[in-house]
Amino acid sequence: MGNQEQTMIDKAKPIIFSTPMVIEILAGRKTQTRRPMKPQPDLTGMRFTGERWEMYLGYPLGHDVPLGRINSGDILYVKETFFKNNLPDGYGFNAATEYFYKANNYPSEVYEQMKCFGYKWKSSRFMPKKAARIFLEVTDVKIGPLQDITDKQIFEEGCRFAKTVKWDDLIPDLRAMARKDLFVPLWDSIYKKSGHTWATNPFVWAYEFERMK
Repeated sequence: MGNQEQTMIDKAKPIIFSTPMVIEILAGRKTQTRRPMKPQPDLTGMRFTGERWEMYLGYPLGHDVPLGRINSGDILYVKETFFKNNLPDGYGFNAATEYFYKANNYPSEVYEQMKCFGYKWKSSRFMPKKAARIFLEVTDVKIGPLQDITDKQIFEEGCRFAKTVKWDDLIPDLRAMARKDLFVPLWDSIYKKSGHTWATNPFVWAYEFERMK
């Protein structure tokens, strides 16, 4: 490993993705993600720039989009569901495979061996940085109400009915259905407990990223 690669890993920040979203990232179909702002901004804190009203958020002038935990140019490492192969050589799994990832499409015998040897998937929350295989470079960061998301952005979030169809070839009916039938239920399933549901229209960080080769 070169010095540049090691520096990248050392500075990388964690971000958690569910298994379906990891699959979309690996396929190159997910290039955006949204996360609720914590705490939510005080919408009474507005100011006039001479041309338009902007959120102030209690930050110094010139910081209309405040710096958050993740910023443009940052490198992220994806935390995903996994387990570590601790079996000795010659037993069960391929000894050369140190980590297994749920998002991979393993042969059925792998899952049978997992069951036989008592292996269980570990939550993405517990993945160490050294187990990460996916690194992302953040190319843009925006803030705004969740419901401002466009159908095209939902497509780029990895929510789509037609996996192999390009956005320009997708019929309008499917574009609209992706919002109602895919993105909103997925969002609410993740953030219902925190109270940041689609209906509450929380302010979110919107991150655009590119997967690093």
